[in-house]
Amino acid sequence: MLAEIVVPNLAVDTPLWLSLLATAVGALLGALMAVEARSFDFIGIFVFAAILGFGGGIIRDLLIGNLPPLALRTPWYLLVVVLCAIAVGLVGQQVARSKIVLVVLDAATLGLFAIIGTQAALFKHISVWPAMFIGVLAAVGGGIVADIFMRRTPSIALPGPPVALAAVVGAVTYGIDVGVYGLEGGRATMMAIGLTFAVRIGTYLLGVQTTTVSVASAKQHRLIRPIHAGRIGRPPGRRDS
Repeated sequence: MLAEIVVPNLAVDTPLWLSLLATAVGALLGALMAVEARSFDFIGIFVFAAILGFGGGIIRDLLIGNLPPLALRTPWYLLVVVLCAIAVGLVGQQVARSKIVLVVLDAATLGLFAIIGTQAALFKHISVWPAMFIGVLAAVGGGIVADIFMRRTPSIALPGPPVALAAVVGAVTYGIDVGVYGLEGGRATMMAIGLTFAVRIGTYLLGVQTTTVSVASAKQHRLIRPIHAGRIGRPPGRRDS
């Protein structure tokens, strides 16, 4: 009889090397963001590497009261960020040529951040839906902070690649599987990461973009019904004397 395959629950027992790899992917993307802006020195590159490297994790830990944040309890995370910032500062063009590789790795780690954030909130006895919200923030929070530092509207609120949607898919899949149906954590982890990866890469390859929602389209779909000034305060069927 074949032994049952045990799937590790990465949301609970995340290997240090995997956490550092996820941090490195985010740090490289953050450093490239700073270099492409052509407005920052090395300190600026390091700041953006740190924000995208472990900013989402710090937001997660602050929201659930897990202090000090996990990324600051060991020197390894900061060391990885420094090395990534140096690499981009020295050979940024070569790193930029491998951006498709970073996108693929980012798609894999996006789901990892989402499920770790969701599970961490569930451990703190936070109910399922708020826990999933924290999971999404853990996955995309670093990008939001980086955009704010760039003095621009966070990209997840603008038309573009549906990165936040992929994070939502991962957090909701894991939260419902574990928090509602009580599915074994390892299988829920693989399912959530797999779906997140598929959504992120699928939309990237197909060039899927979110679109704006205008007042005109909202009126057309009866989402907004204007109130005429002449009718304000006048009960239906009643005429002025």
